[in-house]
Amino acid sequence: MNKKSIFYTGLGTFLEWFEFGIFGYVAIYLAQDFLPMGKNPTVELIYTFGIFGLGYISRPIGGFIFGHLGDKLGRKKMIVLSSFIMSFAMLFTAILPTFAIWGVWAIILLIISRLIQGISTGGEYSGTLVSLIEQSTEKNGRRNRGFVGSIGTFLSNVGFFFSLLIINILQHYLSNAQMLAWGWRVPFFIGFVLGLIFFWLRMSIDETKLFIQAKEGLKIAKYPIISVFKYHKKAFWLSLIISLLSSVLYYIFFILFPMLNNLLGLKGSVSINVVLFIFALLILLAGYLTDIYGRRKLLFIFALFAIIFGIVGIAIHLNSVTIYITVFAIFYAFILNSANLMAVEIFPTNCRYSGLGLSYNIANAVGGFVPMVTLIIFNRFHSLTTIILLIIVVLVILSTIIYFAVPEMAFRELEQ
Repeated sequence: MNKKSIFYTGLGTFLEWFEFGIFGYVAIYLAQDFLPMGKNPTVELIYTFGIFGLGYISRPIGGFIFGHLGDKLGRKKMIVLSSFIMSFAMLFTAILPTFAIWGVWAIILLIISRLIQGISTGGEYSGTLVSLIEQSTEKNGRRNRGFVGSIGTFLSNVGFFFSLLIINILQHYLSNAQMLAWGWRVPFFIGFVLGLIFFWLRMSIDETKLFIQAKEGLKIAKYPIISVFKYHKKAFWLSLIISLLSSVLYYIFFILFPMLNNLLGLKGSVSINVVLFIFALLILLAGYLTDIYGRRKLLFIFALFAIIFGIVGIAIHLNSVTIYITVFAIFYAFILNSANLMAVEIFPTNCRYSGLGLSYNIANAVGGFVPMVTLIIFNRFHSLTTIILLIIVVLVILSTIIYFAVPEMAFRELEQ
């Protein structure tokens, strides 16, 4: 196992979630620059999150294209290409003219930018997870797929942490007028530079041995996505359910909740920074533990902890966004990592990229609109309780299905 290749492979997830974190956190400025709807900031934000969600509509397209080519030509080529596309999509966003300059064309260009980013992201995260897990090996007789696979999820959350850190620094040193005028563009320029660096580094990563073996053994499917629906329909639907659980919760915890903090004028951004950092570290611990105890068991146990906490929070009328983020994040680290691993391992090598690329990105297409929908609900009821109830319902239904329907793959060989 080439440790440098593992690290460089995971870097793409850093870039992907850095960009999506940035868009979520500067949405309050984009709403005013591109969608001036009057004096209601919540309505402007809802429309901006609608555009945020458009990036997710194109993700299944990216998952389909990159997944097909990744199962035919190799994982390396596709994840390198996705880094290149993502970096220039961020440059495109950074130089966009505002509504005041180009009118409706500014909105159209912003939408195009989101669609391009969605396509590249559709191939990035799923391709990285597949590549990392296939590059893993056994150590002292114990498989380390869980830990190696967690590196991609860990780096994605480091990217998310870094995005919030950059925004905090800019907001500290720039006035609100400066952030609105040009400050929100700076993180996208930073992302563009990082993307070019990561593109260069990833040129040196290894192709996975499992893909090479499948290619040499003439096991490459002519049309991988057809193989998914012809021979592995159950795996596809289970992967979709698994990915729905992780994506819906992610966007509530780390996009919606921080934005509610800003919208309500609450303090606590520094606390959220700390939470994201601890969350990222817990991802690695979760990966290590799943190799010992299994993915399914850890997911169900920590889903149960999160449900109990949500019920207690409602019962005591807890109304602190920061406390909810902090406690939910601890439980969610184990849920997310277990879910990501299960969604990858359930497919065979010859259609793994295609199966995960489509199922994971369809789930995220749904998840991408969750901030907008939940913000509409919050705007109607002005209560965190409704959002916590939504979290509990999602956890109860999806974690139960996963526990009883998804096989435990941690202690099995990956299917060729």
